[in-house]
Amino acid sequence: MKFIQLLPATLALATTQLFAQQPAPIAEPLAPEQIIVTGSYNPIAAKQISSSVSVIDRDMIAQLNKTNLADLLETAPGILIERQGGPGGLAVASIRGGESNYTVVMVDGVALNDPGNSRGGAFDLGNIDVDSIERIEIVKGPQSAIYGADALAGVINIISLHPPQGHQQSLSIATGGDGYQQYGASVLGAIDSINYAIQGRARDSGEPVPGSQSKSNELSGRLNWRPTEAHTLSTSFRYFDGKRSSFPEQSGGSVFALSPLLDYTDYTDKSAALGWQYIVSEQWKSHLQTTQYQREENLNSPGVTNTAIPPNGAATDFERQQISWINTLGKLGKLWANVGLENRREKGISIGYLDIGFKLPTNFSLDRSTQSSFVDINSQANDDLLLQVSIRNDDTQDFGNHTSSKLGLRYQVSDQLTLRANLGNGYKLPSFFALGHPLVGNPNLKPERVNSVDTGLEWQLTDQLSTGIDYFRNDFRDPIDFDSELFTNLNRDQIKTN
Repeated sequence: MKFIQLLPATLALATTQLFAQQPAPIAEPLAPEQIIVTGSYNPIAAKQISSSVSVIDRDMIAQLNKTNLADLLETAPGILIERQGGPGGLAVASIRGGESNYTVVMVDGVALNDPGNSRGGAFDLGNIDVDSIERIEIVKGPQSAIYGADALAGVINIISLHPPQGHQQSLSIATGGDGYQQYGASVLGAIDSINYAIQGRARDSGEPVPGSQSKSNELSGRLNWRPTEAHTLSTSFRYFDGKRSSFPEQSGGSVFALSPLLDYTDYTDKSAALGWQYIVSEQWKSHLQTTQYQREENLNSPGVTNTAIPPNGAATDFERQQISWINTLGKLGKLWANVGLENRREKGISIGYLDIGFKLPTNFSLDRSTQSSFVDINSQANDDLLLQVSIRNDDTQDFGNHTSSKLGLRYQVSDQLTLRANLGNGYKLPSFFALGHPLVGNPNLKPERVNSVDTGLEWQLTDQLSTGIDYFRNDFRDPIDFDSELFTNLNRDQIKTN
């Protein structure tokens, strides 16, 4: 693989070189002094959260030298990646044995899961460019008490590059075998009360697996302004589009497929966020934020020869709007509570077909809203003991009220050894596809639920080296599955993972 990188004062040209694959290091639990933003309503130190958290930071991303997000996430404990062929196929993440659509994937706190897709809302990891990532935070276990519906197994939060002090510009070019190419440019900086970041990327995966290719473009930006000590305004946006091709799932791929015809997909992701933080007093901080996410996708598939999967296609459009108001009361790190309200609106439309000698329409359109209230109480009882209680009520359109809760404990046994324990539950609303598809959809589906317990020990060997062991048990109720005999989606009884 050959890399060419141009920086403000450096011009480096690297000749063609084949890099041997090195064993991937495991993303260990965080060092106590690190600050995280996932799994809590406020940025806090890792020692102030009881959940199991792993981080892949920028230094580790550089050391791993991976070209895609799926390969990066495979280095984290408790993460399983499901792949479909090469770079043009889907890649989704499963946490602790849960379904891939039980994991919420976010970029800078904006959820990117699309419940209109046939995967029940599972996120395709190919829609994130690795070079735009500052770090990845993975919180394991049910997180519905914080994030509401969908986070049954955990949350993956992709945090984009942070602006450094001063100003920095960069241009990068990377090429490799099988036609791989990537181009990127960024402008980042921070001065006085303002910091900003603008990035652009273009990527062509080439064709390392016959028939499997992807091309994508990304443009993103962030701006934070602190006009006074009490007020902070922030805004961000992200645009991502791409095209991909691959052999249809279950076709046998390039080796065993009976037909050379491929799936073709083009898609566009758009997200934006606007926030205002007001420090009312030493004991009260108020944060108002609104986010929007939209995904458009157009899929055409030849089906699978000699199976019951005929040629098919769909053009889908999904949109989510969310506004939240969070009030933090008390003193962070001692005794503090987060209370607030949230409103979420989702709507999706799909115009599709099945070709069974003639094109049979498979159109559906759905929308729903959720009104939420929550309280989250944290107590650092002493230097060694942290207690956390979170309760959230979601009033969902068509599916009634759901209360999610979480009880957590973190105890510092010694300077090097930490004990964690959590009890929690969560739920997931049926996806639009599972509810509304005219052939396999079932409008009588119930939400999926989970009860979970986990405990863990973390051992901090040095500032740079730590290890740990976790035990968990998840009891998933009413999981949604496709029944081939009834030819419809339905709720199964129970699945346990540990």
